[in-house]
Amino acid sequence: MRIAILLSTYNGEKYLVPQISSLLSQKFSGTVKICVRDDGSSDKTVDILREYEKEEKISLSIGENLGSAKSFLHLLKDNPGYDYYAFCDQDDIWFNTKIQRAVDKIKSYNIPALYSSNARLVNGDLSDTGRNVHNHCPVTNIYGLSCEGGHIGCTMVFNKELASAALESGLPENVLCHDAFMSLLCVAINGALVYDKEPSLLYRRHDNNATDVPRGLKNTLKNRFAIINGSNYTDIAGQANAVLEISKESIDEEKRSWLEQVSRYKESFMARIKLSLSRKTKYQSLNSSITNRIAIVFGNK
Repeated sequence: MRIAILLSTYNGEKYLVPQISSLLSQKFSGTVKICVRDDGSSDKTVDILREYEKEEKISLSIGENLGSAKSFLHLLKDNPGYDYYAFCDQDDIWFNTKIQRAVDKIKSYNIPALYSSNARLVNGDLSDTGRNVHNHCPVTNIYGLSCEGGHIGCTMVFNKELASAALESGLPENVLCHDAFMSLLCVAINGALVYDKEPSLLYRRHDNNATDVPRGLKNTLKNRFAIINGSNYTDIAGQANAVLEISKESIDEEKRSWLEQVSRYKESFMARIKLSLSRKTKYQSLNSSITNRIAIVFGNK
């Protein structure tokens, strides 16, 4: 049993060493390979990675800056032949049972399967904030996933069946969030999406994070406003279309019809209203529901 940890780096010198140390400390019954792609760093990240490469602890490729989503998908394409894959950020700390626990949860499936978990929220210095990222279980059906997402990419572990489906027609375009794309694809093709409420890692929050988890009333309101006005734009239409482009023939009629509705929701005001008011979409919380529905009306999702 072989798993590839897919680590995309970009100017991550500050937290990279403790993250890789946590990867090397995994207690797993199979074989672990750490596959790293640097996405055009200008700091000392590559120097750090080359030292690990010399010791044969990682495999390393260096490329132009593609952005997080495309960098991760290139890693997936360039590392075929593994039984499982795990997305990995450059600044967290994995619990040493993370991989084994994830594989144990999905190893019985012979269909596309994806595991995600909660995460313990910590500050840049690893001091505990006293909370997990998720207070509620993220949605696991196609209706909510297509409009909100919510599963944490750096906790994801998925099997070779889902990896093959993602790359069936080559690298997908118009994907802004690799994690939202993979979870949406999984449910679209009737795969198994398994959520674990127990944290699998320390999720470090600091000023340079690619994504943000708001803390406190002020930051929460700021985050909600950013979603509504499009500052936290995720392009749900583009991601729905990407799933349709690579797997349209594998998706049943009801799900295909829904994804087509999401992919075209910006075409008219009435289409935005229809998607916003849909009773099919269930969100993680009332606040999330209100925020995302308003953002959809404005065409900012």
